[in-house]
Formats: sequence, structure tokens, C-alpha cells
Amino acid sequence: MKKKLNFKNKFVLGSASFVKNYSLYKKKISLNEVEKILSEMIKNNILMVDTAKRYGDLYNIFSVKKFKKIDFIFKISKFNTFDDIINQIENFKKKTNRDKIYSILFHSLDDLKKKKNVKFYSILKKNKKKYNISKVGFSVNSFNGLEKFLKKLNPEIIQVPFSIMDRRILQPEYQKILKKKNIEVHIRSIFLRGLLVKRKFDKINFSRENLKKLNKLHDFYKINKLDPLKTCIQFVLNYKFYKKIIIGVDGLNHFKSIIKFKKFELNNKNLTFSRNETLIMPSKWKQYE
Repeated sequence: MKKKLNFKNKFVLGSASFVKNYSLYKKKISLNEVEKILSEMIKNNILMVDTAKRYGDLYNIFSVKKFKKIDFIFKISKFNTFDDIINQIENFKKKTNRDKIYSILFHSLDDLKKKKNVKFYSILKKNKKKYNISKVGFSVNSFNGLEKFLKKLNPEIIQVPFSIMDRRILQPEYQKILKKKNIEVHIRSIFLRGLLVKRKFDKINFSRENLKKLNKLHDFYKINKLDPLKTCIQFVLNYKFYKKIIIGVDGLNHFKSIIKFKKFELNNKNLTFSRNETLIMPSKWKQYE
């Protein structure tokens, strides 16, 4: 009998909060705490980290022998030539003391709107074995034109936002292509930078409509005695279209609370959601000065 996969094996540690104020509620994590999180991660058999050139240079931490088991999803950006792309990849390998990388993702679909970059993407994909890369694909923020990109570029892997509030990837046209082309999907932003976990919206200048949506969700948590963090996790676990979940954390205790999570019954239909990009896309948030 085939052994059932532990849901923790779906987790990938996101490293954005290691290098900048990614969450709305906490400053970037200290290097000492990063090491503690990585150690706890390995202890729980979570062996993949999502990182990127634009997240900053933390690569030396990953080169330590005790973190050798960790594999990477590495996002590339800000390149003008194919050599720029290869230099980013090889530099990352050198600094992390790795011979291979699980996945290379183009950080934004905007990068692939230029013909020369599509050419670079195709060359990298065809030569992935040469550069010891398992899969090549792209990360998604805006879904504008996504169907066309999926059909045209045939990615082996994509990373998309998915949460209680943001369910764009569930649209039938996307699900049909993902299944037909057997594309590996990783989901991220399941806490929407903390908005779905903490009822603190004062840093963002949201419209009344968006605030109403957020308050409705948090009211639902309270009325039904639901823990917000656990509800966010259980919501995504109720779906099977993806392989991995990128989890962003604001510290060791936050990471441990996620690891201690236990499944429970949750009816997703009762949870409010939005199609408004000014709510579900952080790049479109207007912060108060």
C-alpha cells in the first residue's frame, strides 16, 4: 500500500521576509533567527526554499554544511542578455555551494512579454540539463494574458498566488490547461502578507469595498471561532491542483505555529473572496505615508 504523503511535505519556505519588510506587521528577520528557522525546517523534513535575486544576498547562509539538504526555487530578474541569466544562476550556485537547482522561474510575466526574453526562456528550457536545472517556468502576479502564456510557453512549473481571498487560478480555463499540460503548480501568498491573519489594515489605503471584504472575513472567523492562520492553511489544503505551498513567516514562532497545524473540517464555500486586484494584488496596494 502506498504511503500517504504528509501535508507538511507540501511546504516550501519563502525567503522574502528574510531580507525585507515583506509582511505588513514585522521588520525583516535577523540572520540568527533565519538559521534557527532553517534548522527547524530541516528537522521537520521541509527541504525546499523559494528565493530570488531581488530578495537580497543571503546565499552564504545556505552554503553551510548543515543546510546542504535544502533545494531551491530560484527566481531570475533584471537581465538584458542570456549571459546575464546564466551568470545569475551560476553565481547563486557558487554562493550556496550547490551543483544543481530544482527550479528556475522568470520572476514576472512582464519579463516574458519581450520577444528576446521569450527566446532566452526557450534556450534555458532546452538546455536545462547542461545547467543542472530540473524545471523551468515562471511566477505569476497579474493573470492578464496567463492563458496565452501557458499555451505558448509550455512551462514545466509555475508559481501563482492562491488564498481564501484570491481564487483566480481556480477559473476553469486555467485548470484545464494546467491539467492537460501536466504543469507543476506551486501556490504562494496564502496569508496575503498577513491581511488574512491579522485584523490590522491601517497601513494600507483600501477602498470601502475592500475593507468591507476583509472585515467580513475576520467577522466570520470570530463568529465561527476559527483561528485565522489555521483557516488559511486548511482552505488551500482542501484543493489538490498544486504540488507545493510557499509559506512566508515572520519569525521562528510563526514557523512553529504553522508546523504544528492539524487538519480540520472547513467549508470553503462560506468564506468570502474578491476579484478586485486592488485588494488581492499587493503590488497595487496604496500605503499611507
